[in-house]
Parts: sequence; C-alpha cells; structure tokens
Amino acid sequence: MMADDLEQLKELASERWGDQWTITQKHFADGTTKQTAWRTFGPVETDDDGQVFDVERIQLDGDEALHDRVHQRNDDVVEVLDYEICDPDDISGLDTPEHTKK
Repeated sequence: MMADDLEQLKELASERWGDQWTITQKHFADGTTKQTAWRTFGPVETDDDGQVFDVERIQLDGDEALHDRVHQRNDDVVEVLDYEICDPDDISGLDTPEHTKK
C-alpha cells in the first residue's frame, strides 16, 4: 500500500466519521501492508469473554473499497453485520444505522 492510499483512507474516514476514527497498519513478513480505518460505536454486549464492540471498517484494495460493520471482541470478529465492496467515492453515501451517524 502506498502513501497515497494512506492519505485516501484518511480522507474517506474523515468524510464518513468526522474526527472520530483510527487507522491501524499491519506489516507482514512478505513485505505487504494492510491498513484499516475503523470506528467503534461502543460495547453491545459483555460476557465472561469480555466486551463485544460494534465496529465499522474501511479498507482499500486497488480501485475498490471494502466497507463492513462487525461485532468484534479484541481482534476477533464475532458477527459480520454488513459487508460491501464499492467504489471509494461511494463510501460517504452508504447507509448506516442511526446510532452510528456522526
């Protein structure tokens, strides 16, 4: 992933969530990098294994953007609520539940 992709991901996150987002990077031994913009909307459940959070994520892959909403405990996805592959220009217009709007 190039620096331009990071800047585009920052721009998409800002358009979608204002100033309440985080970008994480994972660097792999083969030299590839995975970047994810995400925003959490708080815990939806707590059990003996910990809290489950409502998380919305964006990743870029070439000319496409992956947008999803998941319930996540730590780094483990518990449930996929929504999953779309779209043009990056369409991210800001995607439907989102009322409680997650900025």
